Amino acid sequence: MSEEKKKVNPPLRVATVVVVLAAAGVLIGALGRHPYSYYTVLRWLACSAAVMLVWRGAVQGAKWAWALVPLAILFNPIAPLHFSVSTWRALDIAAAVVLVLAVILMEVATLLRKRRRGH
Repeated sequence: MSEEKKKVNPPLRVATVVVVLAAAGVLIGALGRHPYSYYTVLRWLACSAAVMLVWRGAVQGAKWAWALVPLAILFNPIAPLHFSVSTWRALDIAAAVVLVLAVILMEVATLLRKRRRGH
């Protein structure tokens, strides 16, 4: 894969980190009791974060990012899946951890590439 394809512009980097951290915060916050609208926002944020990570992974050449597609499907707000509260709590925590780890891996890869190029 060419070096040009692996360049991720700064606005995409910042947007990805912000959306992922917001989604992780809302996912962890879901452990409390909230109105239904909270969970609707959660679905949009978590799904968007997963899609942004897949997109950024495609731009960066991180083939492993495709493994986040099931997370986007799980939290999709268009055709929501329904599970018990206890199942959702476990999924919410796991999703928050996976999203944060994924964005950290992408940021580290970006920084290492910059260092190798001497920037």
